[in-house]
Amino acid sequence: MVYELVTGKTPFQSEIEYVMFQNISDKEPNYDLINDQNAIDFIQMLLTKDAGRRLIEAIENDCDYSILKQHPFLSSVNFETLWLK
Repeated sequence: MVYELVTGKTPFQSEIEYVMFQNISDKEPNYDLINDQNAIDFIQMLLTKDAGRRLIEAIENDCDYSILKQHPFLSSVNFETLWLK
């Protein structure tokens, strides 16, 4: 979702569902479409093929969202007021 918000494209797009699933398993997204290194780093942490090293896995296992909140890509987000909206 973050990749699509940043680029306007899905990271593993294909008209054929089987090919899309193969792309998810075997390919990396095109990071050339992103010119913000913090965004690239954040997306790579979310889309890591190894589930044990994936950012979201660490958050879910530890129930600790501070890892997510502290990433430079989200530095402009005020999490205190976000929950109020």
